[in-house]
Amino acid sequence: SDLSVPQRPSDCNEAMARALVASVLLLVVQAEKATPALRGDASIAPGDVPTQTLLEVKMDSFATKESACDYCGESFTKAGEDPIEPGCVCFAKPEGEGFKPFCASQTSAVGYVRSLGGCTCKFRDMDNMGQTSCLAIG
Repeated sequence: SDLSVPQRPSDCNEAMARALVASVLLLVVQAEKATPALRGDASIAPGDVPTQTLLEVKMDSFATKESACDYCGESFTKAGEDPIEPGCVCFAKPEGEGFKPFCASQTSAVGYVRSLGGCTCKFRDMDNMGQTSCLAIG
């Protein structure tokens, strides 16, 4: 058999060191393939973000649900120069004393926002003199 027992402790240490180095190199190579930042490409294009990724931006809440909606409608997620998800639906959800904007493409978001007591944003609402309104989710 090709498997031999090391005769000296230094042989064992050397074998372990080689295995450790090989494992680390393999890990680094795999990480470089998967991580733009490790390749030196720290910018992330919209197509680089998988659709199953949750991207959350922390911000203060807005005083009104309509102002949260307006922010959502003009945000980098929906309408920036290179929007992440231009087809997302804007919602306003209560948080603390105010409201937070929330933009989502998944149909399950409606139930989530409803469970929080939130509403669906309606821009240029003619029933509201062309102003933004936020409709209760029924």
